[in-house]
Amino acid sequence: MVSLRHPRIASYVRWLSLLAVVALLSVAPGMASAHEHREVGKYEFTVGFQNEPAYLNQPNGIWIQVVEAAPEGAAEGKPVEGLEKALKAEVIQGNDRMSVPLRAAFGEPGVYLGDFIPTKVGDYIFHFTGTIGGETTDERFESGPNRFNGVEGLTELQFPEKQPAVSEMQAQLEQARTAAIQARDAAAQARILGYIGIGVGLLGLLAALGTLAARRSHSDPASAARSESV
Repeated sequence: MVSLRHPRIASYVRWLSLLAVVALLSVAPGMASAHEHREVGKYEFTVGFQNEPAYLNQPNGIWIQVVEAAPEGAAEGKPVEGLEKALKAEVIQGNDRMSVPLRAAFGEPGVYLGDFIPTKVGDYIFHFTGTIGGETTDERFESGPNRFNGVEGLTELQFPEKQPAVSEMQAQLEQARTAAIQARDAAAQARILGYIGIGVGLLGLLAALGTLAARRSHSDPASAARSESV
């Protein structure tokens, strides 16, 4: 059996421990920035996206944890359960907003999830209202630096071919639809102009025939008179 007291083994253990500490320190800032922590009265809110980073058109949603403020000397406060009905949530992006029902996360007391699929790149706002322990709550959490990350596009992750974003595809489809409508309208106008041209041509032909018939009717009496005089 190899003893940990062996100089070489002990050296390896120290190096592995040091590497583990460095890894944790390097990951910790990213984990902290992925969610926003805030004291709300006698409670602590932690809010962010369910899946970090959040990508365009991928299933995601609101992640919120509510705990009682930690008493002095305690690492963390007691989770607040049963808020899936008392707490209302909505997601806001630009001028658009939508109510998002919350549900209790399985096996995670005090954690609540609200599912939605983000369809636009950029920053999002999670707005919470309701009553917690007799206290009225109205809090807005907006993604951004030192808070939690917004929604990113998928283009940089695509391989080997880059696919256009859904918004670009919709714009291309709308352009094609507009072009088809314009072509259809132009064809309809051309047909109408063709019918008008045919109608004008027929009227001209009828006018010419009428004029010819009138000339013949005027010339026939003179011919008859000459025939009688002979």
